[in-house]
Amino acid sequence: MAFEFTCPHCFKKTLVDDSVAGQEGACVSCGKPIKVHYPSHLRKDSTPTSQSPSSQSTGQATHDSPLASTLPTGPAPSAATQARPGRAIKSKTLALIAKVSVLAVLALVGGGIVLYVMWPSVVSLKATRDRQACKSNLQKIAVALNAYAAEHGTYPTPTVRDADGNPLYSWRVLLLPYLGQENLHAEFQLDEPWDSAQNASLITLMPALFASPSNALGSDTSESNYVLLTGKGTLFPDTGPLGPRSITDGNDRTLLVVEVATIGRYWTEPADIDFTKLTGQPGGPTLQGAPTAIGGSHSGGATVAFADG
Repeated sequence: MAFEFTCPHCFKKTLVDDSVAGQEGACVSCGKPIKVHYPSHLRKDSTPTSQSPSSQSTGQATHDSPLASTLPTGPAPSAATQARPGRAIKSKTLALIAKVSVLAVLALVGGGIVLYVMWPSVVSLKATRDRQACKSNLQKIAVALNAYAAEHGTYPTPTVRDADGNPLYSWRVLLLPYLGQENLHAEFQLDEPWDSAQNASLITLMPALFASPSNALGSDTSESNYVLLTGKGTLFPDTGPLGPRSITDGNDRTLLVVEVATIGRYWTEPADIDFTKLTGQPGGPTLQGAPTAIGGSHSGGATVAFADG
């Protein structure tokens, strides 16, 4: 009968055979010396039996001796025979180690089988969590965009430019105060491009909600996964951004911000989707430094936020 043994040093639980109860050896997990005690609820009757005549006559061992059950009866053993009990104990110790090792390996293999069988469910659960977190990010960005529009009358311009029309930085920088990032916004030199000495030093401080949870770089990324749709027929035409009051098709049917696999640029650098170059392939390629398709971070479609948040 097998029973569960817990190492008193590392507390590793192992299934062992009752034939090794009472034996000593090394723990297969931590390597420290252990003695396998038989569980009290399964313990066999340990009442000592009376002395056998042979043990009385030889004087080699009595019922008080821990080796009494291993010594032969009859005439006094020779020197060669006397060494056998030690070898027997050593053999039992080795057998104990072997059995514990085999059971530990079986436990590991069994755990591997369970992990292999459960892995698709684990992956599916993570994908669902990531998709929900991505949706939450987009909702927060949409709320911030609408808050900006409520204060300024229009949504932020996708690309902030200087007086000569040269691009400076992305709309994401303008949105920082509406995302609770006032201190980070104050660090930017708003009259300088995104790659100036001061502004470039802030690239690694990208707020976490600008990245999809499925981004391969995780929290180490400085690229956003959320962009605007720009150009004719969008809220961000070439003539300048529109406001919520300009929406005629219904806020719940007008795209505001969408998720992409990658933009291929830093979050402070202007990079959005030109609606005229939009492809129908989710997670399509990035061309000329800008994405051409929505989706790609999650299987089964794309995550988007409409103007109604």
